[in-house]
Order: sequence, then structure tokens, then C-alpha cells
Amino acid sequence: MGNIKENSYIDVIARLEAIEGALSEIRIEIQTIRAMASPEVCPDENEANSAAYEAIREICLDSLFDVEPMGDA
Repeated sequence: MGNIKENSYIDVIARLEAIEGALSEIRIEIQTIRAMASPEVCPDENEANSAAYEAIREICLDSLFDVEPMGDA
């Protein structure tokens, strides 16, 4: 009976090692996909986006202040 338990533990350990190996391969593939999917952004593009955001923000704020109140509130 001791031999059967020992073989069971060996089988379980072998399966866990196989799962660990598969997870390592998946992790590497995910990192590769992320590296390919993440586009490099030019600093000029970031500055342009920030400038556009600020311009739109100013326009929205100005339009909010130009609205006449309605009613007695």
C-alpha cells in the first residue's frame, strides 16, 4: 500500500510540474502579445492630446458660464 501512495504522489507532482511548465509558456506568450499590442506613443502626440484636451475643456467651461439661468433657482 505504501508503494501505491508513493506512486500517486509522484504522479501528482509530475502533473503539477507539467501544469507549471504550461503556465510559464502561457505567461511568455502573454508578454509577447502585450509587447506587440502596445503601440509606442510619440511625446509630441502626448503634448498634442493634452493641448486638445485643454482647448476642449476651456470651450466647455466657457459654454457653461454663458448659459442663462432658468426659473427662480
